[in-house]
Amino acid sequence: MLYVGFSTTNYLCQECWSLEAYMEDLSSYTEIQRYAEYLQQNSKLAHQVINIEADSYVHSEGMDVSVLSNYEGELGNSILTNEEGLVEWEVNVKEEGYYNLDVVYSSIEGKSSDIQRGIFIDGKLSFQEANMIGFNCFWDNAKAEIEVDNQGNDLRPS
Repeated sequence: MLYVGFSTTNYLCQECWSLEAYMEDLSSYTEIQRYAEYLQQNSKLAHQVINIEADSYVHSEGMDVSVLSNYEGELGNSILTNEEGLVEWEVNVKEEGYYNLDVVYSSIEGKSSDIQRGIFIDGKLSFQEANMIGFNCFWDNAKAEIEVDNQGNDLRPS
């Protein structure tokens, strides 16, 4: 959950944040409040629902971004990103308050570790834990049935 306040400047893509600016913000990581402190200071619940389409990003840096249609059976467009870099969306937030953030994602085949991303609002980390948000990988069985040995133990797929 994130608290979104109003920016004191008009946000235009001409003022897009650079990867360098994000890295500078991370250098002051230990000075950023923890999530528990953040919750104590930001308790006003927002009632506005904001939908952000993945392919509506306004800026990317340090990675190639590909737009995919109906990927893995999900209707609509999604984006495929590299492991490092940034993607930025412009969002018009009319109501200041505490928002739930819901992300639909898929992990790609060939990676065995979880996806990790940071979320910045107005170019800043709202709390320390927003720097490293983990998205779990999903696994499928290689075979429809699990093979067992003569002792009844499951066998690891080869």
